[in-house]
Amino acid sequence: MAAPVHSWKKRGFTTREAASYIGRSPSWLRKKRLRGLADPGDPGPRWLPTEGGTIYLIESLDEWLNSLAMKAGPEPVSASQSHLTRPQIESGTPR
Repeated sequence: MAAPVHSWKKRGFTTREAASYIGRSPSWLRKKRLRGLADPGDPGPRWLPTEGGTIYLIESLDEWLNSLAMKAGPEPVSASQSHLTRPQIESGTPR
């Protein structure tokens, strides 16, 4: 009997993967987490603490990117229009 095939896509990214996805460094994301809402201007994307570290949901990253795009102009940028695609993130392919 064949193993079931799942059609799910990765939703939770590590700090390194999330940084690559949004075009920032992992240290930038760590600083944003430490400063939180006390950071003047932009607190960065939402994140989830876990027992094994930190997770960034793709939806939160896209939401944060869109909020930046809204500040810059009238049309939000979707994940498919970003400089880095989801398959590149999932495979670990550098920019």
